[in-house]
Amino acid sequence: MSMSNKDKILSSITHATLCDDCLSNSANVKPRQTVYSICRSLSKASIIKRYEGICEHCHKSKIINQFLNEVKTSGEKLDSLRSVKLNSENTPWYWEGNVQSKVVRYLVLNGYTIHSVADTISRSSGKDIIASKSGSEL
Repeated sequence: MSMSNKDKILSSITHATLCDDCLSNSANVKPRQTVYSICRSLSKASIIKRYEGICEHCHKSKIINQFLNEVKTSGEKLDSLRSVKLNSENTPWYWEGNVQSKVVRYLVLNGYTIHSVADTISRSSGKDIIASKSGSEL
């Protein structure tokens, strides 16, 4: 099953705060104007925040996109949003979901495209992270 462009974008910014250019590369959504359009609609829906800041990948001052921790999706199912639990006060840093989130963030910041992330909360079986870069799957 292929992820939608919206889900690819949400998956990428769940792990890093990125400008549209870096988000286009990370999420593998082309052209960049598609990222702009999707991010504007996500911002209007209060799912992400867009503001002037420093991109975590290119380190340039641009309009960046940040995932909001408390998302109200009006019942919309977004698998990519629940696939990785962000660090919370109730879990220790070494909890598998927190470690997995840091690894995915590192991969995103280093140009990998994230295809899937296992749901650590439900203890799903299979590969924890599937990512690729330059056609090579990790």
